[in-house]
Amino acid sequence: MPQPSSWVYRMTTNFTRPAVHRRLGEVHGLHHVPAQPPYILVPNHTSFFDHLVIDAVFFPLAGKKIFFLTKREAFENVITRFWHYSVGAIPVDREKPSRKELRKVDATLAEGHPVCIYPEGTRGPGTVLLPFKEGAFYFAAKGRVPLIPVAIQGANEVLPKGAWRFREAKVTVRIGEPLYPPKGKVREVATHLAKETRRALTDLLNTKPEITQQDFDNAHKILQLAEQWVDAYLVNGQEQWLERAKGLLALPHLAEIPQAKWLNLRIEGIKLRQGQAWLRLMRAGGLKSQIERLLNELGPHPLGHYMLGVWYRDMPRAFGGNLSLALEHFRKAHRLAPEEPRFKRALMEIKELHYA
Repeated sequence: MPQPSSWVYRMTTNFTRPAVHRRLGEVHGLHHVPAQPPYILVPNHTSFFDHLVIDAVFFPLAGKKIFFLTKREAFENVITRFWHYSVGAIPVDREKPSRKELRKVDATLAEGHPVCIYPEGTRGPGTVLLPFKEGAFYFAAKGRVPLIPVAIQGANEVLPKGAWRFREAKVTVRIGEPLYPPKGKVREVATHLAKETRRALTDLLNTKPEITQQDFDNAHKILQLAEQWVDAYLVNGQEQWLERAKGLLALPHLAEIPQAKWLNLRIEGIKLRQGQAWLRLMRAGGLKSQIERLLNELGPHPLGHYMLGVWYRDMPRAFGGNLSLALEHFRKAHRLAPEEPRFKRALMEIKELHYA
């Protein structure tokens, strides 16, 4: 049975992540994120909405809960304390953190989690960066953990200071290259990292990147990760793999790529096939229409024909199932991607059924 804190975390992110996705205008630099945590995220800070943006953008890539250094005052109330602990907040005295607090951060990084630390220490005006506090850079230098600068713009328009309701505005996220701690004494390395991070964040905030061919190439590589995660889910059934894939596919620039559209439909089909029989029959027609619409819009695609083949193969005849049409679509899928083992296997199996 899930722990209460896990339930609160799940309920919170089920609400906040879609809310963030609807308000993301641009996300640049996803390819800079290391394949595996731990790492320390160092964003500028203008709004509480920054926390939600960091979670929605980085959870799919990290695959683990992201922890946030949070002012100790936020834990004074019993209810807010439980909620903050549930969503990954680590209490810290912003002026003079205790050894216990420092050890908690070190332990979280050692367990392989990403940790988000706002180097300004508090919310700034958004026009200029406030002076940096040394915490993030001390942890990076001590633990030999990379820092990832993250520029967030527009969060304070979605949720201004003191507001409780999300407003309709667009947020831009720019992720910089990781900054790896050089060798040296911890304090000297921390000072060096602070200077480099400030320079990187300032550049990210003041430079508007243009979409290049390399951006599209990087986007396709990231989509390959999403495909691998869907395949991993089919092997081990762990829900997190689908959750990560869906989160990645919801990010701007990726969502509009044809392969992302097909992958989203594939996930929808997987979830539908695992539902109850009456639910499959109710929703199957809508899924088929979406697949056919996308084929008409984007042209022939092996995954589209494969999914139509599965639809005609698995649906009862009274509801539109047809082995001849399934065979036709599996042939098209195999012709478009002859090396794909799924399509080969489906074609061989349907031939046996069709000619039996």
